[in-house]
Amino acid sequence: GASQGIGRAVAEKLAGPHTQIAITYAGNEAKARQTAAALESKGARVMVLPLNLGNLSQVRSLFETVEAQFGQVDVLISNAFGQAIFKPLA
Repeated sequence: GASQGIGRAVAEKLAGPHTQIAITYAGNEAKARQTAAALESKGARVMVLPLNLGNLSQVRSLFETVEAQFGQVDVLISNAFGQAIFKPLA
């Protein structure tokens, strides 16, 4: 998620005329679109997509969409916040 906080700060730092950035959001599309506008003002190409990290097919679809429009994913910054569930892995 790059719609606010640390994710937005990282996206703003990376944004420039030759960057393509996909912003995901879980619930606040308006903030994601505000971030997109700020990045576009720096010359970046931006797409905004909803994403539920708990839905594997949605995650796969996200990568397919990004790769179809932007090509290869060179950098992934995963900083989404959510509730942690601590349980044994096996």
